[in-house]
Amino acid sequence: VTFHHPMFSVSEGRDNARLRQYWQPVFNQFPVDLVLQGHDHTYGRRTGPNGFTQYVVSVAGPKMYELNATNVREMHRAADYSQLYQMVSVKADRIRFESRLVTGELYDGFELVKPVGQAKGRMVNIPPQVPARTSSMETPSATR
Repeated sequence: VTFHHPMFSVSEGRDNARLRQYWQPVFNQFPVDLVLQGHDHTYGRRTGPNGFTQYVVSVAGPKMYELNATNVREMHRAADYSQLYQMVSVKADRIRFESRLVTGELYDGFELVKPVGQAKGRMVNIPPQVPARTSSMETPSATR
């Protein structure tokens, strides 16, 4: 699924509670694997409340926002002041997701492996090639 405003924002001063209120039940009822979002001019990835769906918000352009330290605690990986692009590969039993810096280095990645016909599978993180980029935060260890 893809749409503009993120359900789980990582930017300072943003919260889209109505999206979560109305769309989260649908995403849980019809097992959604990956949700791609934008708008916040930061990067963040988290697992949804169902324990499987991956929610990603990213930025490619030069306009950047600061991270919200509270929201970042819920993220597997987050970044501010970083331009990224995503590569998504879809096969019958898996989705491979890579988020790369404009230099090409792997910043974040995972594979969702789900046998055909099953509602849930497993998520495997792909180790990043670079450390977390959280320049606006005093505690970069808040990201994992």
